[in-house]
Amino acid sequence: MRRIDGIARLIAELQTPEANGWIFTAERGDRETIEKIVAATFFLAEDDEEEIDMEDDFPTFLEIRIFESVIELEARAGRTTPYDIAAGCHHYLVMDTFRD
Repeated sequence: MRRIDGIARLIAELQTPEANGWIFTAERGDRETIEKIVAATFFLAEDDEEEIDMEDDFPTFLEIRIFESVIELEARAGRTTPYDIAAGCHHYLVMDTFRD
C-alpha cells in the first residue's frame, strides 16, 4: 500500500498510464469539503488482493480513471491547480457528474 499526503502529490503519483483501481482516504471526512480533499491522506493498493483488503479498512475516494478524467476536464477549462482538481473531485462526489 502506498500512502500519499495531499492531492498535489496524488496528482503527481498518478501520471502513469498503468494506474487503475480505487483511491482510498484515511477518513470518510476527507471527502466532505474541497479543503479536506486538498489536505487528505490517500492510499493506493499495490495489487488487486491488497485493494480488496483495503476496501474493508479505508473509505473509497474515487476510481483512478474517474480521478484522471476530473484532471483532464479541469485542465480543458483552464483549472489546473491542486485546489481546482479538488473542487472538481468534490463536485463529482456530491453531484455524481463532472462540473462544466
